[in-house]
Amino acid sequence: APMDQFDYDPSSELMEIRHTYWYAKNARLGQVTLGHGPQATDSATEVTLANTTSIMSPGLPILLGYFTRGWFMRRDDGELSGLRFGDFLFKGRNDVLGEGHRWNVVRYDTPAIGGVTLSASWGEDDAMDAAIRYSGATAGFKFAAAAGIGEWSDGDPGNQRGCAKLASSTTDLKCWEVGGSASIMHEATGLFVNAAAGYGRDEVVRSLYGSVAGIDDTEAFYYLVAGIEQQWLPIGKTTLFGQYWHKDVGAGINFRGGQLDASPLGADARLSGADVSIYGLSANQTLAEGVDLYVSLNRTETEVRTSASGAVTGSTVTKIEPFTFLMAGMAVRF
Repeated sequence: APMDQFDYDPSSELMEIRHTYWYAKNARLGQVTLGHGPQATDSATEVTLANTTSIMSPGLPILLGYFTRGWFMRRDDGELSGLRFGDFLFKGRNDVLGEGHRWNVVRYDTPAIGGVTLSASWGEDDAMDAAIRYSGATAGFKFAAAAGIGEWSDGDPGNQRGCAKLASSTTDLKCWEVGGSASIMHEATGLFVNAAAGYGRDEVVRSLYGSVAGIDDTEAFYYLVAGIEQQWLPIGKTTLFGQYWHKDVGAGINFRGGQLDASPLGADARLSGADVSIYGLSANQTLAEGVDLYVSLNRTETEVRTSASGAVTGSTVTKIEPFTFLMAGMAVRF
């Protein structure tokens, strides 16, 4: 998010090409795709049967910051630190664990068999992943789910997956992750529940921190949504729901893949871990096909842990002052 407590930067550098690829598809053999497009795991953590993604998705906390962007963290003693959420929460990536992105890849998707589709992709400096998806309906309920696994190595200079790098090697990475999501809706009432989760491990982190004991080289997140969707107004469906997002962060890695300097927090020099939670209430009103009005009220709570070596043992806990944010707007898709 190109904003903080002091400024907003509507930079043209944030523009990017989303899709540019060709594909060949056969009803019996499946589809092969080549070009700049979605990995097999793209959208694996974002399954929903309700109209929630105009406001909320597992990737929503990216608005707190990624790369060197985002909100400065204020300690609970009132002191505004020089460390941003973007310095550690996503480690340079722009999505959650288990969620794929758009790269230069070769991808294959099987035909749907009994509501099940399998996908796999490879490309752009050794990004490999595979995913499974399912959708169906029975006894008045609709159900959809997806899950995937991915691995990254020999990373590009931008390190867009947030993997650790050793100073002696500017390219070698070794990180992997799994993730998925599911959604269920009762068709008569419109009641629905969404859930998503992801887990990742970086096999270079411990070496980056000198192989000292107690380095946490894993991360995990989970995300829950529950609500109701009905057409109470003639203009379109209304979706009301609550959401909760939580992430456990491991040893601090900056967006370049090196050790994170945690000294701006006023505690120890290295980030040994952190917990970030966001919970709130949201509403979405459809006005026409592809046009939605939305509003969402959320509260963020954060606790960071630091130590001299980056190890979990003997960490100092620094609580970050909670804050509340309100989002409202219109989404138009065309």
